[in-house]
Amino acid sequence: MRINPINIFKLKFWYMSLLLISSPIFVSGQSTVTKNLTLDEAIKLGVAESKNLKYDKSRIANADSKVDQAKDNQLPSLSVYGNYTRNSNITPLIFPLSLPGGGFENLTVYPNIPNNYSFHAGVGEVLYAGGRTKYGIQSSEYMQRALQLDAEKDKTDIILNIVNAYYNLYKAQASARFVNENIKQVQQHLTETQSFEQNGLAVHNDVVRIQLQLSNVQLAKIDIEDNIKVADYNLDVMLGLAENTQLVIDSNINATARALKSYPEYLQAANSNRNDVKAYDMRLKAAQAGISAAKGYNMPVLSVQGEYLDANPNQRIFPPAEKFQYTWDAGITLSYDLRGAYTAKHQVADATTQMEETKNMMDGLSDQIKMEVNQAYIGYQESLDKIDLSQKAVGQAEENNKLMTSRYNNHVAVLSDLLDASTLLLQSKVNLALAKADSEVAFNNLQKAIGNLN
Repeated sequence: MRINPINIFKLKFWYMSLLLISSPIFVSGQSTVTKNLTLDEAIKLGVAESKNLKYDKSRIANADSKVDQAKDNQLPSLSVYGNYTRNSNITPLIFPLSLPGGGFENLTVYPNIPNNYSFHAGVGEVLYAGGRTKYGIQSSEYMQRALQLDAEKDKTDIILNIVNAYYNLYKAQASARFVNENIKQVQQHLTETQSFEQNGLAVHNDVVRIQLQLSNVQLAKIDIEDNIKVADYNLDVMLGLAENTQLVIDSNINATARALKSYPEYLQAANSNRNDVKAYDMRLKAAQAGISAAKGYNMPVLSVQGEYLDANPNQRIFPPAEKFQYTWDAGITLSYDLRGAYTAKHQVADATTQMEETKNMMDGLSDQIKMEVNQAYIGYQESLDKIDLSQKAVGQAEENNKLMTSRYNNHVAVLSDLLDASTLLLQSKVNLALAKADSEVAFNNLQKAIGNLN
């Protein structure tokens, strides 16, 4: 019987290719805790534990404070203060006053009052300041909304990362199941061939070849089990679970083919739905409001103010008396800052530059979206084709394996044909499992590309 060395290593090659699922990392040896986990549960945990989203939350809180600060600028100014002053003794100013019946009386025009007390309460309101307060509030609110949209965009990125990690673990576990299934099949072939050898129906070399195949499969099993530990560990970290948690995920994937729309429809949806597009639009509006606010510094300021004064003595009342007396005043002021007229042009230029930068970034994002949607669209189409072909391949491989097993047991087929059939069946089953997982990932990639991942 001729031995084809290529067949001996064919199965090894296919198994080793599964090692590309994820990169190896160190996993400490400690007791494990088992946890059942659906994809929805994984997403909820990952979103809740995401450090990036917690950072986004703090940025939004800071933006909220800036909005409140901008709104505070439109509140009227209120001031209340009291004062005590001790003056040095002065010579009173006294005038003699002649009386109608004759004689004189001294009139103290300015008495010596060393102790001075006063209480002030004032209010002021800006009626017009070139719109700087109004547009300052708008700019802060637009930036606040932009950060909220950034957080939503980061959330979709995290969801997609979790989906990828979840299906990486699924692919590793599915590969392990099929390898275990193949090990049982090869062991059965080994038992049958050993029986054939004892009855003179097979040579010892056939037994050695099956033993070699069994060793290769068992070696691949070790590698795949390592990959399961890696994928499990990575998902544990992403979800904030204890690193010794062994995750049990759904072993069945219902990769239902969804109806595909046209590429232009997906592109239109992306431009309408994506949060990064909306965030840039908010930043553009914030920049435009910033320009309007900067122009306001080149405009005069109109304000009203009023004050209540209760003083002892009250210097507004003549002659001064050593007692509390109150007065009030109100007025309107029109002012123009000559320095602001000079510096406003620089503020406008800075705000205009920011707006142009935002427009350029939006143009770059538009090109990026086109490429992302196109790649995701083609990727999902390809994944559906792979599922269809893989399903056909499994049926063909099962029929071929059944036929080869029967022919070998009836001694009308050589061992290499049997081993090839077994390898092809395992390969086709693994390909189908991976194709289904990849299709789900591709679908989520497409949903993320058009801003519809939730």
